[in-house]
Amino acid sequence: KVERREVARSSPAPSPTVAAPLDESETKTSFTREEVARHNTKESLWIIVNDKVYDVTTYLDLHQGGDNAIINWGGKDATSAVAGPQHPSTVPQLLNRYEIG
Repeated sequence: KVERREVARSSPAPSPTVAAPLDESETKTSFTREEVARHNTKESLWIIVNDKVYDVTTYLDLHQGGDNAIINWGGKDATSAVAGPQHPSTVPQLLNRYEIG
């Protein structure tokens, strides 16, 4: 999410030897727009879509529209670009893989 700071865990972290399901609200990190804005290069590329933050760095080579189409939105709110008619309806599901906050 955008505009908030790191979410505090409400319970201690599980033992490293035990895999425990995590409550989604306990695992999400929040970033300010200024923090997101620093990630605007091929080496570290984040975008904001509907107030969620996505690290799309590893997706650059896979994007059918070419990497420049995403790089131009690096560090910015790309909601309008992602909602454009050039994108299939599966984009929101695809973005879920890259959500970091």
